[in-house]
Amino acid sequence: AWTERIGLDRMKCAQAARFDMAQGEAWEMDFIQVPVFHTEEPRARIMYLVAAVNALTGERCVWDKLVVDPKIPRNGTLGGLKLLWESLASRLLEGVLKRGKVPAEIHVRTQRMMRFLRPLGLQIPFKLVLHRQLPRLTTAVNSAIINRSI
Repeated sequence: AWTERIGLDRMKCAQAARFDMAQGEAWEMDFIQVPVFHTEEPRARIMYLVAAVNALTGERCVWDKLVVDPKIPRNGTLGGLKLLWESLASRLLEGVLKRGKVPAEIHVRTQRMMRFLRPLGLQIPFKLVLHRQLPRLTTAVNSAIINRSI
């Protein structure tokens, strides 16, 4: 058993809470392991992608490439990966701040993703919606992998 700590900057949350809600706008978001891409080290590390795209246009709203920090001691089987999960809400917050508006909905694929984004949903008013498939996000990620533009 472990404790999840989702840290959010209160000033940034307050700033985002003042933004207008983009009625009818939805983002598709996921945290994806991309084993095709990895670091160029003797002991290569797999890349992860935190991605959110506009559900209508496929435009990138959040697109952060991450790797697990090898200096972080392993905690059970998760090690530094747990820290990446815990950073998802703050990365979404940064995307909202960059865009200057709050999407009405965030579509996610898993309950785990909902759990990690929920603390942000308590600070700014968007609706978390669980979907089996995220077609725009899947298309954007697959295209980025094929074009090597990830």
